Amino acid sequence: MVNKKAQKIIKGSISSLATVSILNIGSIYPNNILENEESNDKNTAVIEDKLTTSKKDDKDKINIKSENQFNLTNGQVINKSYQVIAAGNNLIIDGKDVSNNSVKSINGNAKLVFETTQTDVFFKNTVAIDNEIIGIFNEGTYSKWHTYTYDINAKYFDSEKKTLTIAFHAGNKANALEHNIENNDDFLLKNIHMILPDGTTLKVAKYQGIYSSEIDKQSEDKWSVNTLNDITSKSKIEMGDEKNRIEILYVTFKLENHNFNALRYDLDTTLLTDGKHLIISGNNSVEIISDNTAPVIETNMIDGQIYHNGIIEARAYDTISNECQLVAILDGKAIELPYSFRSLQMEPGEHVLSLSADDAVGNVQTKIIKFVTFTEQASINEDIKPINGTTIKGDPTFYLTATDPTNDLMNVFFKRGERYIKGDSNIVEDSGISQIAGSNDKSLKNDSKNGFPFCQFDLKINDNINDDAMVKIEWKGNSNNQKTYMYVYNYKSNNWDKLNTSMTFKDGMMEIVGEISLKEHLLDNVLKIMIQNGEGYTPNQYDYNNQTNTLNIDDTTRSNYDFTFAIESDTQYYNKNINDNYKHQLNIHKWLVANRERMNIQYLFHDGDIIDDKDQEIQWINANNAYKILDDANFPYGILVGNHDVGHLSNDYTNFYKYFGKSRYVQNPWYGESYKNNKGHYDLITVGGIDFIMLYMGWGIDNDEIEWLNDVLAKYPERKAILNLHEYLLASGGLGDKSQQIYDEVIVKNSNVCMVLSGHYHSAKTIVSEFDDNNDGINDRKVYQMLFDYQKLAQGGMGYIRLMHFDNKNGKIFVRTYSPSLDDYNAKDEKDIEDEDSIIGEEEFIINYADLGIKPIQKQIETIDLDVNVYSNDIIGSISDVKSNDKIQYTWQYAPHGIVGWYAEITDENGGLTRSKVNYVNIDKQNIKPMIVIDDKESNLVSLGNSFDPLKNVKAYDSQGKDLTEQILVLGSVDVNNVGRYELIYKVSDSFGNVTIVPRIIEVVDKNNKVNVDLNYFFNKLIYKDE
Repeated sequence: MVNKKAQKIIKGSISSLATVSILNIGSIYPNNILENEESNDKNTAVIEDKLTTSKKDDKDKINIKSENQFNLTNGQVINKSYQVIAAGNNLIIDGKDVSNNSVKSINGNAKLVFETTQTDVFFKNTVAIDNEIIGIFNEGTYSKWHTYTYDINAKYFDSEKKTLTIAFHAGNKANALEHNIENNDDFLLKNIHMILPDGTTLKVAKYQGIYSSEIDKQSEDKWSVNTLNDITSKSKIEMGDEKNRIEILYVTFKLENHNFNALRYDLDTTLLTDGKHLIISGNNSVEIISDNTAPVIETNMIDGQIYHNGIIEARAYDTISNECQLVAILDGKAIELPYSFRSLQMEPGEHVLSLSADDAVGNVQTKIIKFVTFTEQASINEDIKPINGTTIKGDPTFYLTATDPTNDLMNVFFKRGERYIKGDSNIVEDSGISQIAGSNDKSLKNDSKNGFPFCQFDLKINDNINDDAMVKIEWKGNSNNQKTYMYVYNYKSNNWDKLNTSMTFKDGMMEIVGEISLKEHLLDNVLKIMIQNGEGYTPNQYDYNNQTNTLNIDDTTRSNYDFTFAIESDTQYYNKNINDNYKHQLNIHKWLVANRERMNIQYLFHDGDIIDDKDQEIQWINANNAYKILDDANFPYGILVGNHDVGHLSNDYTNFYKYFGKSRYVQNPWYGESYKNNKGHYDLITVGGIDFIMLYMGWGIDNDEIEWLNDVLAKYPERKAILNLHEYLLASGGLGDKSQQIYDEVIVKNSNVCMVLSGHYHSAKTIVSEFDDNNDGINDRKVYQMLFDYQKLAQGGMGYIRLMHFDNKNGKIFVRTYSPSLDDYNAKDEKDIEDEDSIIGEEEFIINYADLGIKPIQKQIETIDLDVNVYSNDIIGSISDVKSNDKIQYTWQYAPHGIVGWYAEITDENGGLTRSKVNYVNIDKQNIKPMIVIDDKESNLVSLGNSFDPLKNVKAYDSQGKDLTEQILVLGSVDVNNVGRYELIYKVSDSFGNVTIVPRIIEVVDKNNKVNVDLNYFFNKLIYKDE
């Protein structure tokens, strides 16, 4: 039974926890206190939550006060309600006498001191007053004696009662102040005493207690508190839940009137102005500073502003406190200031910046700034011309209108490109089902419910495209899984690169769009594209083939199920190998590999405590060799770290990282992602038409670990999540405080969680919780939470594992408990294996698929359309500083004859980039004559006697801009020695046979004879093409 009073405490905050201090036992205790004869060292560390040792004499931290002292110091900053204690006979604050509103008090905090031995690690042994936890000592002292001290606040001492009762609880590993079926710690207590602030030491005036037998046999309302007259300060008090031990000890201290030598007053500083205030008691005074004003936050960010990019800057300051901490959160994620942002890297829309600052006394100010970013990509209107397939005679002119969402000035580039559409002759299509996502291995049958179906397209790209080109791939089709991905083959790495894509649904079809550079993705002008349904891995499948033979007569009939998962946990005593226990670890793994085909065993879970002693290398070597059996067989499994693997409270992951870190598993096709070098990870397994995510988090779970778990579960909402933890479900079926946090913050919030597997506590237990995920008032999800830890049996567990047989046809999971070492089902039925009675829960039961929301589905994929645009960097021309919605036109001079792919690319100063689809235009220049150009009309005048070159400053071009100058034929001649007019005929032809003839008049003149000659008529006739 759970202590109801304790439950109230657990739900609230644990207050008044003692601080760690160091005591010199001999110098502090008066002579009438029993000296610690069992301690080897009188200078012993005093502990709240974690135990340390020190030789340092640190009496000052006892906080013993002399007369006429305050519990405040000059200049101390306080706020809210503060307990003022003064040793004088009066108390005056800012000239107001509050003595009558004060109570008699001891002069400061007292110290509770006690010694203990034989405590075990993680057991939450607790000191409490009136249902309020004072401290928890959960470090293992084992055979050593250790001294603990806790601050006891002056508020607990009543000058009228003059007594104070303190409770010691033998704790379990789950919750403080809890007394039920869970195992509670067994340890010894002695030398319990109290040191008052004036140095007075109090012995225990009365001992009382509740025996473990009372708690085991009676309900809480019938527990009786027994007076323990035979206990003295010298007694070693036996605490715990074993027979004749005290599970809850009450010690009462008695004070005298003279011990209440001070006044205590609860000062509400919110009624004071911020600043200095004078407190007087007797002949002494102290000046304190009241501060109830939060810091001021300043930032350059403007609420409601539209931003393209920028740097978020902020500062916080306080008029009284010199210390301010500022925390910045952008869209729910913590950021470091200053923080640079770009709208291109953010989702368009509203963003929320939260700035929170607190000062030295905890005043908090929060400032919320909401700002907006838009998409930077311009849109190209549908009036783009010429449309695909248009034939243009002569040089084409491109027309388009672009709209920028923020009216930025745009730069428009016209470039060459290529486009390929499903059905083109240069696209080769293929399909199949692979065992591994991101692969086209075709390892599974086309009618298989397993694996990942794919469509593949091999495109033959034109020779004129370089590998610096970008490729935009648009796929339309049908898939029954939103986790459908686009891949392009990388010839350098010999792997399929998964593209970052966008997915939409239109007219009942899935549309996937992705972009990638051709670099490393083009070989012999072939680009390989794959669209695949699903992600993860399907292990090798083994059909039962109508087999009837079994290794054990009690085996589940093979034809009654499709595949099997296995579970092991808390194998530390196997790998410690006391009394040849290691054989069980080897037996388990060898049996799994040997019976893999017979039972179609797909996966193994391990839920922590791989070894027993983290510093014993041989135990890690044993474990490493045992798991190498699975590695060598390519047998999928997941593993996590338990408290024994990291040295309990020391959380030393060194050897776990060395032997079972990320590097051991990252190459496995089922391995999804690592958290802190495999402290946490997940595996993606698809089998029997069911997508699973096996999610693990090792020992030492805090808010960061919970956040990671939630992030992963949110990433895979379609998968059935099996959450693996070392410590979760208690033997009683209850939850400890950390497990309750995981339940509330992970399991409740994620509708894809269907199972939670754990170990740590020595038993087997299954609890089913129900959830209403859609808030319609009807529970629609069940979560099976299964504890499985048989280490308390003989030889560390006798090799028992869990088997889960999945029956798709009937929608059932058959859960069995089996030992390969004993070839035996169900440990409860066995004799002479020690502590079989500790197995409380069922070892054999059925889980319905419907309870878990499991519906096996065969993955499917079908291609309806494929549109691939290849964007080269071959620039045709450009226009700068284009305004939004301006009509744009550009003529491609000397455009080539034939079919040419072109596209428009639009950029702006904020990084926006938009490309149109590639359109093909048929440029017909077959009947366009070439052009002859005479650049300088002055060259038509030749001075008498000077030389004359008829081809100087004369050029010829065909309609595509090809230089035909060398092909010009000149008919006629000029006599430079005789004044007169001469006619030349220029003739040139292009590749289509088009001929241009141009006449030219040359005037030979005598410069000494000033004759005005007007050659404009002739020049105008000669500089263009033949008419």
